[in-house]
Amino acid sequence: MDDARLDDHRRSTPTRDETEAERADRNYGEQLQEMRVAQTGVQLLLGFQLTIAFTQPFGSLSASQKDLYLVSIAASTVAMLCLMAPIVIHRFLFGRGQKPRLVRATHVLTLVGMVALAFAVTGSVTLAAWVAAGGSVAAWFAGITAGGALIMWLVLPTALRTGRRPTGTVR
Repeated sequence: MDDARLDDHRRSTPTRDETEAERADRNYGEQLQEMRVAQTGVQLLLGFQLTIAFTQPFGSLSASQKDLYLVSIAASTVAMLCLMAPIVIHRFLFGRGQKPRLVRATHVLTLVGMVALAFAVTGSVTLAAWVAAGGSVAAWFAGITAGGALIMWLVLPTALRTGRRPTGTVR
């Protein structure tokens, strides 16, 4: 970053009067709030997915549909593990003054978990559409779901992150 852009960044970035430990506490608290929604969603999704194999119609799925089902369960499992891991890590690091490390690990695990969740949701929606209306409809559902996740979970946040920060006025 050149000097002019760095100065611009410093002026537009709000500063807080907090220690590194206070910042880590605040950041971890914010991360936990963000993860609560995702954790609940992935747990519900995985629970519903797991029950499907025990239903009567499951036996009539094609091999490709069963493969999609298994991939979706695997993605949900990865998402669930990643989104629950920060809690376990916190227990291991509790009271050891390593909250900044926990915050960094939670950041990475949340991102990986959300990518896995995007695959899980896309796979589950695609399978449901495939069974309900056939392959061509399922392809549309897959594209819309994956595209929506890509736009809302990657493109939009990236655009907001790299765009100019607001000056404090609402437009």
